[in-house]
Amino acid sequence: MESDDSPVGSIAKWDPATRTTGETVDIYSQDELFIGRNSESCHLQVQGLHISGKHLRIYTILYGEDGVGGGVPPMVYAEDISLNGTLWNGHKMDKGNGGFLLSHGDVLTLMPGVHLRFRCVEKPKIGQFTSVQRSEMRIFKDTYAVSPRVLGQGSFGRVHMALDQGKGRQIACKIMDLAALKTRMLKNTGADGLSQAAASKVEVVINCFNREVLLLSTLSHPNIIRLERAFRSESTIYLMSELATAGDLFSFIKYKDGRIEDMVAAFIVYQLLLALDYLHKQDIVHRDIKPDNILITSRQDGGRIILTDFGCAKLRNQPARQGVSVVGTPEFCAPEIRRRVSGDVDTRAADMWSVGCVAAVLFLGASPFKDTYHDLTDAFADLEIDIEDNEIGRRPREFLLNLLSEEWHERMDAKAALHHEWFSKSSTKAWIAEHYQNAIQHWKPQVWREPVVVDLPKSSTPPARQSAASLPPDPKD
Repeated sequence: MESDDSPVGSIAKWDPATRTTGETVDIYSQDELFIGRNSESCHLQVQGLHISGKHLRIYTILYGEDGVGGGVPPMVYAEDISLNGTLWNGHKMDKGNGGFLLSHGDVLTLMPGVHLRFRCVEKPKIGQFTSVQRSEMRIFKDTYAVSPRVLGQGSFGRVHMALDQGKGRQIACKIMDLAALKTRMLKNTGADGLSQAAASKVEVVINCFNREVLLLSTLSHPNIIRLERAFRSESTIYLMSELATAGDLFSFIKYKDGRIEDMVAAFIVYQLLLALDYLHKQDIVHRDIKPDNILITSRQDGGRIILTDFGCAKLRNQPARQGVSVVGTPEFCAPEIRRRVSGDVDTRAADMWSVGCVAAVLFLGASPFKDTYHDLTDAFADLEIDIEDNEIGRRPREFLLNLLSEEWHERMDAKAALHHEWFSKSSTKAWIAEHYQNAIQHWKPQVWREPVVVDLPKSSTPPARQSAASLPPDPKD
């Protein structure tokens, strides 16, 4: 694969005693870089009794069309592929933990006396913590150490890199600053205090957090984001979850230059269906399935995928106040959701429509439904043309059309989709079975021995913890 013109960083031999660098190699976004003893296969050769032929793999994840999503610079990872292990800033990098995200100045120790130092070209965004947040994070710092390194940013908060101190692995920490949100609302509504609409917006954020945490605390599946712990105070919410080390589905497609092999596409969709079959059996609907919410754990073909972002998810038996809730991203949203179809609508079918859209993205590079859903006739006609132009095979074509039915009751459910002949062909079935076992070999079921949500001490008492059976009203209804 050809590299970009400019490097995203470099890695060099490092002497911590003299703080001097030695031989250095540049890191390019589209190229994997190997470090080890083997002079033929490694870009940086390092000698030593305990150094493997290929000891480290260095790779880069890009977000967004231009390689930077939401102001996040390219993310460079180091993956230990050695026999004897590697230390990242003094912490052991176990193989089962995947890649470790590198920050400017990080030191990798391959064996005693053999060190490498990473430098990045574009400095990652560093988030500023309030004095209250710093005080709160000290309460759980021995369990989770939150870094200033920002992984992403949204309307209601930031995602930071954190370290699970007990397991020695990196995780993600979503920080929602409720105090800042309330301050913004006050500025928008004047000095008389929060308006009803502004107060409702704050409540929406809190309810989304409660919904996400309470639902995830009941789930344990290889293809669903793993919740580690949540901390909350009257001013801030901290949500700890696993960190996927190969980006999202869009960045994976970009890495593959927009060309996903049929077998790899089938494997990705199959895992997504496993996650949905698990959710739907528990009467949980996700309601925001899209490539951005599908994370990848490895850039190698056959990696585990993770369905994330359960902020819009809900239990099916929660009644909506008027018709069907309009949530999700328009180009992945089912017609009945966009049209607010009332009556006996199975909301699980809306998730299945979204799966069809994701499958279309894998084959066509984009969702076939970019415009509003006033009339799908033209969109379906264009879809048929794109299917022919891209020479999509009969099995995946039928799979797509069996999910992208305008009538919700005509779509396959997750169980039926898993048994579709796209996956049941003997060669495909064997490939999926073998690679799935490899993909989940390091995954362990979640076992809660302590409370999922920890209420941090503050001047006033935060809302009491709720059970999954008493979820707050759907904030999107």
